[in-house]
Amino acid sequence: REDINQIVEQIENLMANDTKSSTLNMTTVPLDGTHELLYTDTPNTPQYIGPIKGRTTQKFINETTFQNILQAGPLQIKLTAERTIMDDSRIKLF
Repeated sequence: REDINQIVEQIENLMANDTKSSTLNMTTVPLDGTHELLYTDTPNTPQYIGPIKGRTTQKFINETTFQNILQAGPLQIKLTAERTIMDDSRIKLF
Protein backbone atom coordinates (compact mmCIF):
# COMPACT_ATOMS: atom_id res chain seq x y z
CA ARG A 1 0.00 0.00 0.00
CA GLU A 2 2.88 2.37 0.76
CA ASP A 3 4.30 1.82 -2.75
CA ILE A 4 0.95 2.74 -4.30
CA ASN A 5 0.72 5.88 -2.17
CA GLN A 6 4.19 6.94 -3.32
CA ILE A 7 3.27 6.45 -6.98
CA VAL A 8 0.04 8.41 -6.54
CA GLU A 9 1.96 11.23 -4.85
CA GLN A 10 4.46 11.32 -7.72
CA ILE A 11 1.65 11.51 -10.29
CA GLU A 12 -0.14 14.24 -8.35
CA ASN A 13 3.09 16.26 -8.12
CA LEU A 14 3.68 15.90 -11.86
CA MET A 15 0.14 16.99 -12.65
CA ALA A 16 0.39 20.00 -10.32
CA ASN A 17 3.51 21.17 -12.15
CA ASP A 18 2.15 20.49 -15.65
CA THR A 19 0.77 23.75 -17.03
CA LYS A 20 -0.22 22.14 -20.35
CA SER A 21 -2.71 19.71 -18.77
CA SER A 22 -4.79 22.56 -17.33
CA THR A 23 -5.37 23.99 -20.81
CA LEU A 24 -6.34 20.69 -22.48
CA ASN A 25 -9.96 19.99 -23.32
CA MET A 26 -10.32 16.66 -21.52
CA THR A 27 -14.02 16.38 -22.38
CA THR A 28 -13.19 15.38 -25.96
CA VAL A 29 -10.82 12.52 -25.07
CA PRO A 30 -12.37 9.37 -26.55
CA LEU A 31 -13.46 6.82 -23.96
CA ASP A 32 -13.73 3.18 -25.00
CA GLY A 33 -13.11 -0.35 -23.78
CA THR A 34 -13.39 -1.87 -20.33
CA HIS A 35 -11.26 -0.65 -17.44
CA GLU A 36 -10.73 -2.12 -13.98
CA LEU A 37 -10.59 0.14 -10.93
CA LEU A 38 -7.10 -0.31 -9.48
CA TYR A 39 -6.92 2.59 -7.03
CA THR A 40 -9.21 5.16 -5.48
CA ASP A 41 -8.59 7.64 -2.68
CA THR A 42 -12.26 8.04 -1.83
CA PRO A 43 -13.46 6.61 1.50
CA ASN A 44 -16.71 5.56 -0.21
CA THR A 45 -15.09 3.07 -2.56
CA PRO A 46 -17.36 1.34 -5.08
CA GLN A 47 -15.54 -1.96 -4.48
CA TYR A 48 -17.50 -2.98 -1.40
CA ILE A 49 -21.00 -4.30 -0.79
CA GLY A 50 -21.14 -4.09 2.98
CA PRO A 51 -18.15 -6.09 4.23
CA ILE A 52 -17.71 -7.97 0.92
CA LYS A 53 -15.00 -6.69 -1.43
CA GLY A 54 -15.70 -6.96 -5.14
CA ARG A 55 -14.11 -6.09 -8.46
CA THR A 56 -15.15 -2.79 -10.08
CA THR A 57 -14.95 -2.17 -13.81
CA GLN A 58 -16.17 0.55 -16.13
CA LYS A 59 -17.27 -0.40 -19.63
CA PHE A 60 -17.75 2.21 -22.34
CA ILE A 61 -20.51 1.07 -24.68
CA ASN A 62 -20.36 4.04 -27.07
CA GLU A 63 -19.40 7.72 -26.96
CA THR A 64 -22.15 8.62 -24.49
CA THR A 65 -23.16 5.42 -22.64
CA PHE A 66 -21.11 3.54 -20.07
CA GLN A 67 -21.63 1.01 -17.28
CA ASN A 68 -20.10 0.78 -13.82
CA ILE A 69 -20.01 -2.92 -12.91
CA LEU A 70 -19.40 -4.39 -9.47
CA GLN A 71 -18.70 -8.14 -9.34
CA ALA A 72 -18.63 -9.81 -5.91
CA GLY A 73 -18.57 -13.59 -6.26
CA PRO A 74 -21.73 -14.64 -8.14
CA LEU A 75 -23.36 -11.23 -7.55
CA GLN A 76 -23.07 -8.60 -10.30
CA ILE A 77 -24.49 -5.08 -10.12
CA LYS A 78 -24.52 -2.83 -13.20
CA LEU A 79 -25.27 0.87 -13.28
CA THR A 80 -25.76 2.26 -16.79
CA ALA A 81 -25.24 6.00 -17.23
CA GLU A 82 -25.05 8.56 -20.01
CA ARG A 83 -22.66 11.48 -20.32
CA THR A 84 -23.23 14.80 -22.05
CA ILE A 85 -20.43 17.27 -22.74
CA MET A 86 -21.46 20.60 -21.25
CA ASP A 87 -18.39 22.65 -22.27
CA ASP A 88 -14.60 22.32 -22.48
CA SER A 89 -14.23 21.41 -18.81
CA ARG A 90 -17.52 19.83 -17.69
CA ILE A 91 -19.35 16.58 -18.39
CA LYS A 92 -22.84 15.92 -17.05
CA LEU A 93 -23.65 12.35 -15.99
CA PHE A 94 -27.19 11.02 -15.73
